[in-house]
Amino acid sequence: MLDGVALEPAQSYLPIDGRVAGKVTGDLTVKIALEPTAIQIAGHARLQAFRLSDGDRAVVTVGRVDTAGIDIDWPKRITLARVQLRRPRLLVERDPNGQILLRRLLTPDWGPPDGRVAAGRLTADPIRAAAIAGAFGPPTIEIATLSLERASARFVDHTTTPAYAEELEDVNVTFTR
Repeated sequence: MLDGVALEPAQSYLPIDGRVAGKVTGDLTVKIALEPTAIQIAGHARLQAFRLSDGDRAVVTVGRVDTAGIDIDWPKRITLARVQLRRPRLLVERDPNGQILLRRLLTPDWGPPDGRVAAGRLTADPIRAAAIAGAFGPPTIEIATLSLERASARFVDHTTTPAYAEELEDVNVTFTR
């Protein structure tokens, strides 16, 4: 059982550049094997006040994320029966070079292709070290139903002068597989 567990201490185990914050509550069953390293997780969870930032400012915020049917067989597969995001807010910003900031923050770094451990990355964790060393590829991620409730987004393009900006508000949408 999780009750208001902070995400921040898990940051060093995440293979992304974005900084995360929020609190997790849920009922999860966890099995860990050491040789070979594997983790199985099942259950449901709720994430409140989620924030993904580039360090100084929020790029993604979500009031509440409800997940059901969590079935994780790490490092191979992540399956979720339902994910519902309530009041998500997204900033999609294109820098003057045409790069999308959000993509850089969210793209997992599974390690260099030649198998060397990346300098400066956490390697004390055997799962992270194996992923960095290229022992595993990225996991398969499947979500059966993804819902956005009262979503909004701001798009800013700095490749133009002056910068172009557009807002999208109060979007409700459900995607199913």
